Amino acid sequence: MQFKFKTVPVQPMHLIRRCWPPIVLLLLITFGPGSFLAQSPEKAPKPKSPSTSLADRFYLRGEYDLALIEYMRLHQNASLRSSKDNNASTRPPADLATKIALSYLHRGDIKRSLAWLADRDDFSQQYILLFGLLREGRTQSALNQMRFITAASFTDHQQNLARLLGGTVFLEGLADSREHDQYYLELADRFQDPESRQLSLQVYQSLQDYRQLEFKSELWAGVFSALVPGSGQIYAEHYVDGSVAFFFNTMFLGSAIRLYQLEEQAGEAHQFSLVTGIIGITFYISNILGARNAARRYNIYQQRKFYQDIRTHFFNLDYIERTSQIQFTETF
Repeated sequence: MQFKFKTVPVQPMHLIRRCWPPIVLLLLITFGPGSFLAQSPEKAPKPKSPSTSLADRFYLRGEYDLALIEYMRLHQNASLRSSKDNNASTRPPADLATKIALSYLHRGDIKRSLAWLADRDDFSQQYILLFGLLREGRTQSALNQMRFITAASFTDHQQNLARLLGGTVFLEGLADSREHDQYYLELADRFQDPESRQLSLQVYQSLQDYRQLEFKSELWAGVFSALVPGSGQIYAEHYVDGSVAFFFNTMFLGSAIRLYQLEEQAGEAHQFSLVTGIIGITFYISNILGARNAARRYNIYQQRKFYQDIRTHFFNLDYIERTSQIQFTETF
């Protein structure tokens, strides 16, 4: 008996539909489902920075306490994720620490603000650190910080911003030096943006105005107090000191003269008038020296007021926020 086989044409799509379930099952058993879901480290997306829109909203509205609470919460959560993952890419972003530092500055807590500015590669943090050191009165540290920024690998514009802010250090002891005119004029030529160039020229003009101020002469203050006790202090605009000096000098010198006259009339020794006269002469000499010191203090006050006005008027916290390149977002 002969068997005849009938050839049936096989359709490709029919074969695929019948065979793909066993093939997929075999692959899953062999390699596991994780092999198809996992991504290579090169293609894995970097974790996004935590959304700071709510905290930024508080900050932009001037509610710095609420902004600080929200920033701290986000920073703590990011730190916990980083410790669990043991991955540097999940560390809290630098701008979060910068915003925490700015919030502390608005609250007047400079020391805590400076503690958050530790990233040496982040310009915003180093720039705000320079500002905080100036606000704290640590002029030598501020000068070193300015030199660090200008020597680091920041852009020319960023380094010039540090020179513009850090240049106020020189105003404290050398505000009458002509070198500062050239310093700020050169900075104005370096800047490309109009705001920074204009600011440099304004500081230069303020230096010119400072030299037009009238300072008190220590010599004339002493001469005035020698003629009329207390008048030198009043000349130096220390009115209370002048009034006190006039009162005590008049009292002791007048008493010495009157006691001397009474002792002459009584024919007695001039013991009391001598003691009172010595006290009066002591007050008189102190009055002259005090007038000179009053003039010196007045001049120092004018100088310190000058560079303090420069810092608060031109280099205030609002200016630092604008030029620090920190970004704030508000989505609602």
